[in-house]
Amino acid sequence: MEFNQQSKYVEDMLWYIYSSKIHNIKPQIEAIEEKINQIESAARRLGKIDYGPGYYALGKSYVILEDFRKARKNLEIALNDFRYKPNDIYY
Repeated sequence: MEFNQQSKYVEDMLWYIYSSKIHNIKPQIEAIEEKINQIESAARRLGKIDYGPGYYALGKSYVILEDFRKARKNLEIALNDFRYKPNDIYY
């Protein structure tokens, strides 16, 4: 699974939802939350092998949803991955 593609999907869907005519967005937000749950499951399944990119994608997704508490938590987990340095984590 390519975590960046999954995160980009979340971003694109939210852009589409918010730029469309006024409508009930709850079903679409629920679909996006399900996609985020899939990303999280994949990141956990990979464990320490490749958890950094997964949790980085989760953090970015939560920033887009404006859930900054979850975004920070996941970005901090990604930061603990030895491949990332603080300057590499940005959005």
